[in-house]
Order: sequence, then structure tokens, then C-alpha cells
Amino acid sequence: MNINEGKIVFNYLKEKHGSERDAYIAYDNLDIMNKKIILKNIIISYLVDHYWNDTLLFDGVNWSPEKRRYRIMEYSMNQYEKMDEEDREIIIEKILYN
Repeated sequence: MNINEGKIVFNYLKEKHGSERDAYIAYDNLDIMNKKIILKNIIISYLVDHYWNDTLLFDGVNWSPEKRRYRIMEYSMNQYEKMDEEDREIIIEKILYN
């Protein structure tokens, strides 16, 4: 896990726990696998929000918003699995600096 990935996980924990001290404690108690799972969920959540707000992906005439959200979630998970290291770094930088 590189520095930017660690910062994203730490920022998530800081937001979740409310204080920086508690976030440091929680971050130190996590093993590498849990940090990677949190990072994966953050990236997928970013992709879902991006596709939901910035595109018309899966926007059908007779589809409900719940169905569209579900399809976007599936698509985002597939995109994450197929993502190479370069694309992942670009998304990490967007999450970190926005």
C-alpha cells in the first residue's frame, strides 16, 4: 500500500471516528488486508458516484433509479476488477485531491 492509498484510508477513518487521534489508533490496528478492503470499497463508491452523477450510463426510459443504481454498482465492481495499476493511481489521486 503506497502513501496516497494510506492517506485515503486514514481520511476515511478520520471521517468515521470523528477525531484524528482515534483515526490513528484505528489505522494502526488494521492489517494490510483490511486496509485494502476499505480502499477497494472507497474506489468502488467513487466510481458509482461518478457514473451516477456525471454520466447517463444505464439510464433507461422505463428503469427505476434503484435498478439503475444496482446496474451501476455491478458495472463499477467489474471496472475495479479489470482496472490496471495506472488507472487505479489516477482514481486515487482524484479521490485524494478532490
